Amino acid sequence: MTSRTRIVAALSYLGILCFVPLVVGRGNRFIQFHSRQGLVIWLWGVVTLVLFPLPLGSLLFMFSSFLIMILSGIGLVSVLVGQTWRLPVVYELAEKFWPSMATTPPTIRGFQGSVQRGRHA
Repeated sequence: MTSRTRIVAALSYLGILCFVPLVVGRGNRFIQFHSRQGLVIWLWGVVTLVLFPLPLGSLLFMFSSFLIMILSGIGLVSVLVGQTWRLPVVYELAEKFWPSMATTPPTIRGFQGSVQRGRHA
């Protein structure tokens, strides 16, 4: 896995920058896996901001901000070590919105699949 792949995937967990990997990393399953999880985290933050003016909105905002920071940190560590960790709740929501995540397991760019073997006499 190249350092470019990791850098682009890391953008997934940096707020609105989650849209960059969605566009740039279209053919890369590793990047797409992380960008979809990052998009769910970003949307969660946007919803929290919209609910902020409500009576309990500030409490919800503080709690959600803390969880968003923790989940984004875990996602960044996952990218740095080259893994595809399923973040609790976030992965399930991403899977619900983009079912292709469930049917196509994320792989490292350049992986060609199974090796075909010829017959040996």
